[in-house]
Formats: sequence, C-alpha cells, structure tokens
Amino acid sequence: MSNMINIAMICDEKFICLTKTCIRSIIANKKNNTLYHFYIIGVEISKQTIQEFQNLEQPNVVITILIKNNDYENIGQLKHRVSKAALFKFQLPALIPTDKVLYLDGDIIASDDLGELYHTDISENYAAMAVDWVAEIRKKDHIRLLHRHYFNSGVILLNLKKMREDSIAEKLLAYKEHDTFNRYMDQDAFNVVLYPKILLLNEKYNFHEEYEKLRLKDTNYAYLQTIDNIVLRHYTAYKPTEDLKFPHSEQFFHYADYSDFVNCIIKTMRDDYARLYQHFVILSSKHEDLVKRVKILEESFWKIQFRKLFIQKANNQYSCLLLGLPLFKKTTRSENKKYYLFGLPIISISTKNNIKTIRIFGIKISRKQTISSLSDTFSIKANDKGIFEISKLSDLPELPKEKLNIGFLLAGGLGDTCLAANYLYYFRQKFNNYNIHIDVYIRNTNPIAKTVFENTNITDRVFTTYKDGKYTDVSCIYKKYDLFIRIVRLPEISHLNAANMTKFPLLQQYTNILQKFRQDYCSLFSSDLNALSYCNLKKINRVQQADINNFLGIRKQFTYTLPINISVIETLKKFNLLNKKFITIHNETDLRYPEGSCKLWKAENFSKLIELIKKQHPDYIFVQIGGDKLRSPEIPGIDFYLTGQTNFEEIKVLLKECLLHIDIEGGFVHLQRAINGSSSCVLFGPTDINFFSYPENINITNNICAGCENIFPNWQNECLNQEKNICMRSITPGAVAQQILSYLNKKELETKDCCKILSLKEAKAKYKIIYFSFNGLGDTLLFRSAIEKLSKQRKQRILIGTKNAELFKDSKCIDILEGIDESTFNALQRQKLLENNIEPIFITGVKYIKDPQLGYRRQWPNGHLLTSLCNKLGIIGKIELAGSLNLNETEKAYGRFFEKTQIAFISKGLSQYKTIPLPVIQDVIKKLSDKYDFVQLGNAKDPLLDGVLDKRGCPSLREAASILYNSDLFVGGISGLMHLARFVGCPSVIVYSHAEPETLVHYLCNIDIHPKTYTCSECGKGNCFPYQIKCCNNYGCISGITSDEIIAAIEQQLKKRSHFSPLTIGYETTTPARVKGIEEFIKQHGDLK
Repeated sequence: MSNMINIAMICDEKFICLTKTCIRSIIANKKNNTLYHFYIIGVEISKQTIQEFQNLEQPNVVITILIKNNDYENIGQLKHRVSKAALFKFQLPALIPTDKVLYLDGDIIASDDLGELYHTDISENYAAMAVDWVAEIRKKDHIRLLHRHYFNSGVILLNLKKMREDSIAEKLLAYKEHDTFNRYMDQDAFNVVLYPKILLLNEKYNFHEEYEKLRLKDTNYAYLQTIDNIVLRHYTAYKPTEDLKFPHSEQFFHYADYSDFVNCIIKTMRDDYARLYQHFVILSSKHEDLVKRVKILEESFWKIQFRKLFIQKANNQYSCLLLGLPLFKKTTRSENKKYYLFGLPIISISTKNNIKTIRIFGIKISRKQTISSLSDTFSIKANDKGIFEISKLSDLPELPKEKLNIGFLLAGGLGDTCLAANYLYYFRQKFNNYNIHIDVYIRNTNPIAKTVFENTNITDRVFTTYKDGKYTDVSCIYKKYDLFIRIVRLPEISHLNAANMTKFPLLQQYTNILQKFRQDYCSLFSSDLNALSYCNLKKINRVQQADINNFLGIRKQFTYTLPINISVIETLKKFNLLNKKFITIHNETDLRYPEGSCKLWKAENFSKLIELIKKQHPDYIFVQIGGDKLRSPEIPGIDFYLTGQTNFEEIKVLLKECLLHIDIEGGFVHLQRAINGSSSCVLFGPTDINFFSYPENINITNNICAGCENIFPNWQNECLNQEKNICMRSITPGAVAQQILSYLNKKELETKDCCKILSLKEAKAKYKIIYFSFNGLGDTLLFRSAIEKLSKQRKQRILIGTKNAELFKDSKCIDILEGIDESTFNALQRQKLLENNIEPIFITGVKYIKDPQLGYRRQWPNGHLLTSLCNKLGIIGKIELAGSLNLNETEKAYGRFFEKTQIAFISKGLSQYKTIPLPVIQDVIKKLSDKYDFVQLGNAKDPLLDGVLDKRGCPSLREAASILYNSDLFVGGISGLMHLARFVGCPSVIVYSHAEPETLVHYLCNIDIHPKTYTCSECGKGNCFPYQIKCCNNYGCISGITSDEIIAAIEQQLKKRSHFSPLTIGYETTTPARVKGIEEFIKQHGDLK
C-alpha cells in the first residue's frame, strides 16, 4: 500500500514509558488516511507490557509484538547509557517482512506525520540517517572514520531488501564482535558498515534536544538553533522520566500517560536516593565521623524523598514540582540564567563578550555593556624575554590601529608548539605584504612551550594563558582582532571580520579555504584519529598538517629554525661536555598524559641499550634530559643525569650538539628538528610512524601492533591487545642498538680528528703558535682555507683563534683556542699566551701603508685575498683559489625549499658599495618569478624583498651554508655569503663594484657583472680605502647596473649548472712574505689596551 508506513522500535522494560509515549505522539500527528504498522521488538518484556502496547491499537494503527531474549548479553561493554537491546537493529532485515522500515528509538517525540520521511527514495542506499552534530561540535573522539560525517542511529530509514541482498546484518554483527571501542553500541557499526551508501537526512527528522544548549559561537552550526519545523525531537541525553533539567519537556508531557510518568519519576528518585544511602553506608565503615550523618539520612530518607517530589535543587538549578511536573524552574550556567513556567522558557539572561542580553518569551528587551574595557578583564605583564603573562584586573596593550591584527590561540604540547611556530613562519611569509600584526596566545601547561617564541621574528607579541595552575579564558578578546585562529593540529577560525577581509584578497581567499574545509571535513576537527587518517591518505605528515590545501606551501621538513639564545660553548662547559662525544636520552611524556604511558620504553631497555653501545664506543657519554625527575627517574648506566636541571635554551644546545638523541615519539624530537639539530633515534609505539617521523632520524617501530593513538580515550595508558605496552615491549635493545651503531660508526668517520675547542692549559701542551684574523664571514672562510693549506704544507695541526668556531667544526687539521679572536684580543691575553709559550700571530689579506692622518691606511693587495693570506703565512707554490666547508648529512638534508630552481638572494651588503640597488634586484625577482623560486638570506634587518622565502637572520652560519648548498644559484654583491656559496659548491652571479680590484675576490666559477656606467673607481685604484672614508661620489662605483644584465647572467649560469659541469677553480702562485707577531693587529687597531 502506498500509504503504509512500517515503523520498527526496540524496547526492554527500562524503555516502556518512553516507547509508549513515542507511539502516542506518532498516532496523534498522523494523517487520517495513513496506515501505520508498528513492529515492537520486545526484549524480555512482561505480559503486562505486551498488553499495554496492544491497547494503543486503533483504526489504521496496527501493532505487532516480536518477543526476543537478550541474545547480545556477551557483546561489548555497556557505555554511555545505551542498552544492549539496541543491537537487535542488526536483525531487522530478518525480523521485519517488508522491503523498507523506519526505525525509531523510544526516546523520540513526533510533531508531524512521518509520510514524507518514510517515502524518501533510498533505492540506491542501505539507509538514510541524520548527522550527530552534538558529537562533532563537542569534538568527541570516534572510531576511525574517513568520510565527512558521523551519523546518529536513533532514526534510520532502512532499505531492508538491499541489506538482505548484501548480507549487511552479518557484517554489522561481525564488526561489533571485533569492536574493542564500544562507545555507542550499534551506532559505530552502522557508520562503518553502511558507508558510503548512507543518504543524508535533514536535521528536522532527528533533532537532538542538546542542539539548543550547545555553545555555538563562531561556528558553522548556528542554524541548528533556528530550525522551527521539527518533525522528530530526540531526547538523546537525559530522559524526561529521569531529569527535568532541559527545555521542551512539555512536549513529552503532552503525550505521556500521567500514571506512567509519575510512577517512573518516583521510581527513578527512589533509586537515586537508595544509591546515595548505600554510598554513605560504605563511607561510614571507613570514617566513624560519618556514622551519625548516615543515621540521620536513614531516619529522614522517606521525608527527603517526599519533599523531592516538590522541591529540587541540584547543579545550579532550582525547581518547584507538583507530582513530578515542573511548575517553576530556574537554571544557571556560567553567567547565563533561564526561568521556566510549566516547562516553558519565560525569561533568559545571557552574558556574552561582555554584553548582557535579556529576553522574555524569546523577545530581546535589553542589551548593554557589562564590562567597560579590557582593563577590567586582564592583567598582562611582560617578562624579560618579551613573553606576556595574563591574569586579571589590569590592561591589555592596545592593538596597532594602522595594522591588520591577527591573533592565534595555540594549544597542545611542546611538539605542537614547535610545529605551530613553523606554520606561523609560513603564514607571515604569505601575508607580510599586508602589514600584519600577530599576537600569539599559548594555552599550554608546559612552562617551556612559551619560550619557543622567545627572540623570534614570526610574532609581534606572545601571551601565556596558564598561570598558578589554571587557564585564563581569552575568548572575550577574539573580536578585537580582524582575524583570530585557534590551532592545535588544524587551523580553525574563531572570529573573522568578513567586511574587513575584502581589503585583503589573498587573506580573504585563505579564510574562505579554512571555512570551507571546516564545513566539508568537520569530523577531522572533532577527532585527531580521523585527521590522521586523512593525512595518511593525502601523504601529508605532521609538519604539513596545518597547511590546508597546501595554500601556504609548507614542506615536509621544518623550514623555520628556532634560534639558540645562549652561548653554545659556555653551555657545554657548564655541563662538562665541551669536546666530548655525547648522546642524549629522553623517556618522558608531558604532564597531559599518565606517568605509565604506553609510549614509554622501559628503563631496563635503555640501560641495556647503553651497555651495548658502550661496548663499541666506551668513550661516549650518555646524558639523560627531561623536565620532571619524578616522571623520568635516572636510568641505570646514565653518565650525566640532567633531568629537571636544565632550562629550555640549554636543552636546545644539548639537542643541537649531541651525536644522537634517543627518545620516544614526542616533543623533544620535534624540537630537535625545529633547531636543525642532529639526528634522533625515535621509538614508535602507539603513534603513527608515517605521520610523525622525519627522514633525518632513525625511526623504529614494532611489527606486532598497528598504532592505536586516539582510537579510544585512554590509549596512552591502556593496551587494546590486553597486554600492557605490547608495542613498545616488542622493540628490543639489541635491534635498536644495531641501527644506532650503524649510524654512529658512520658518524665516527665524519667526526674523527675534527676541530676541538681547547683551554689555554690544553693548548699549551700541543702548540707554540696561534693564528687569528678578521672576524667577518668572508675573511674567516678565506682564513680557514689559508690555514688548511699551511697545515698541509707543514703536515701538522694548527691552532687558531676565532669568533666563528662553527665554521671550523668539520676541519680535521685545526683546533681553536677558546676566548681568542680579533674583537676581544688585548694586552692581558697576549701576556698570558706568551707566559704559556704560545706566540699570537695576526694576519689579514690587505696591505698597510703609512698615512699622516690615519696612521696606517689599508690598501688592496695585488691578486686574490686568499693569495695574500698565504703569502703572509709563508706558503710556497701554486694554490687553488677555493676552499670547502664539509656539511654533514643532516646539514645537507636541510635547505631545499622548492621543487623548481631555487635561487638565493641578498638585498644588502656590509657596505653600500657592496649593495645592489633594491629596485633593480626586486625587478629581477618579479621578471623571473614564473620560472624560479627565491629564498632571501642576509642580516635580519636587511630590507625584505617581495616574492621570496624569508630566511634572513639564520640562527647559524652553517644553516645559511645548508641553504646555499641546496640552492642552484646565489645572486648578490660582494659579500661573505658569496664566499660561503663557493665553499659549499654553489655558483654565483655577483654584481661587482669598482671599489675593489677585479682579482681581489673573484672565483672563476662565478659570473661577475661590472657596472658599465660607473662614475667612480678611486678605491679600486688604491687611492683610498672604502672602509676608511665617507664616500663623496654617492657610491658611483656600483651605479648603472640593470635588471636585464643580471637576468642574462642568471640564465647563463643556470645553463652551465644544468649541464652538471664541476665548478671551475682558479690558481695563483704565492710570493711568501711572512708576517711577525701582532704587527698587523696594531696597524689595524692601534696599540693594545
């Protein structure tokens, strides 16, 4: 019959009242000509209950009772107030003799005829279901779902015919039998097994009463609270028979049988007080002082229960009842209050964003500001590192009116914060042309998380919201910003000034992408597990996860490098690790997770691992680091136990300088990559190795169990295989040691005989001479090349002094005396050296001639600066005009940021005569932007070019070397970076000034462009020296360069590069003229002080 509607319901004795009320509501709203056939699957129900259901029959309403025993008693564990009787839904294809049925939970009230819903076309689908928005909005974790939504199984229109054809009932049962999660009984199974053949139903057919209580500010779901044509209202949480705390209970009262309802209320209250009474009895057996209270409770038990029928006070709620029916009720939630009369909402008073709103019968009658300014809300005090701490009752610094103000709220652990810093780096790169101001609010209990942003240039201000054991809610300041984004793993817009975004089209495009992604893939935001599955399908790792649609262009490795803000040498000396080969170990989860986390490896395993490594490398030192001694006790066999004894900067130094870091997957592993440190050996247990690993590391996982992170809430402390920590226990010390020793043996060859930093006492035993020179980058590199040539000629190691020790760390013929360099050298140091029989010799590449005004005037040498240095060292013969900086494998792996040709630029030289005019170099980039990608190096204060990846102010010179090593070309003026590019094998295009002779720093592999229309060359001719005069000719030595000349040279150099031609080396012959002592230092700086 076309007007026949088949409805299936499942009921046990606990659901009788609800199910009968649901049927009454359907019958009351059905159309006269519609026939309803109810199939009631009764699970162990009494004969009296059967008769009560049959009494509901009337014309055009047929009720068929199917009696079942509880066949599913042994399946799963009962959770979330869901009866196991719900699993009989799996049997509906066999129990109901129709091709189609509408299944309804008993806790539903109908307010319209169900004909339109029932006749929905589902011929190509197994079912039609509505989304469970409560689960998605509240970000509950679910099963591993890759599709868009998570559906609620309380209302299901089922295609029984298609389900029978495809044996769906058997698949549902098979899933449930192997389901270890058991959160929503049957609902998870329907979501997994029926997908993708699920038709989406409108929310009006399964409207949860909780939709009207959710805080939906700044979400895409506000429309849920405006739906007014609700057909089926679903009481998913507390039922009207057991709790009167929610609105719209009057609809249930309208259809409920009075006697049923009152009896249920009284029974529920009796059960509640009986449990309370029993609880006090148990307590009294342990605490004698409670005996008296228990006795009083026992004597007044029925009085309390009787009064409970009339007055109810609980959970910020006051109710006046009559025989269980609510006459008056007042509820309080935070700063929001609601008043009900006969179950109907009468008055509501809400406070949001400092605005108090009063409504009567839903009509807004008052709206006023309750807090005059932010000064009443926050106290923000900056510490000495520029990090602001938020507390109450003071002022928030004003936002700059002339800028586009953007705020970020960061949550998660240390690793999440490091990854967020990398995301913010790309964000600023993408939108920096808009003159943006970025504030970051950190919501993290880990005190070192906030220090990630100390002395960085990616944020303007940083605020920490955790103090004295509690968080400060900063949601009220979101609207002060043009854009506010919350980010843990995925960026989510909390506030957007849409009108203002029209002025910034690129940022508007980005916010549109974020909003659409949030709407299309909302389950990724509600479950980290779903987000992980999505990323694995897209081949996206954790570093790239926040880059929606690759709009920002984030690469798989860290691009932004956190600076180290303390002396590396002093830190290593503090812990007695200078010149030592040490390995760091960490085995600790952060405070968010339990001490016995499944991620941890047993201490005895680490102890055995140390023993195995020391058999081959007894000189290696093992250093245990971490934040909490209680959570990370000392591992047997550790040499230095530094857990809880280091600050964040010292941790960064240790991770940077160690031979290897050994750890479980966690924050320190991400931190090590964020500082571009050495490699890690990472042990993966419950977390995903593909998602969290880095190619630079030794990544080890088990072969027994797949990752279970976020599959269930207690994944950190509970093993799904019923064996504690099975994934980590299966990783043996022997297997780990084998991979580590292979890495260390290779590392040993790289670092054997490498440069050491010596004390004066250590140097005295080995050396009689110390050489030092200018501290500039180019000067230091040329000095290194000359010293290595001297070492080769003398066949001995050489002692030097330098400020740039990192540029010598790979040298195998040089040692460094600590504390001696051009900038610090004085009479006292000279005296100490001589007392220890060490003669200081200072050499430079320039000549010195007497000048009546200057004392000594510098002059360019004849030939290359490197040749001049070799002359003064007494080197004889033909020399290569080149040098090398040997990067290790980790350094080589960093610095390639683009798939296309990568060209490195510098926008400003050390002097004006070494600087290409900014408009010229900007025009070069503009004209070549379609073909090539660009990265900018140089000083952090150099002018930023448009259309480049900003790597100005690299935390270390070796990081800049890594970038040049991975670049196809360097373009700039005469500079230290020009020499660094040559030392790592990167060809250059150099705009060469007439202030220097062409032969001075020319490399044969480079293309030098000389200005054709220059107006001055006095310095180049030796008539004056550019560093000792104020130019009166407006630097005419470098004028006249055009962008087209530079572009032509770039194309020519890249063509040579594409043919894989080795870099050409030039040669010169020395004419030795050895310098003595510090005579050149005195000519350069004057007498010693």
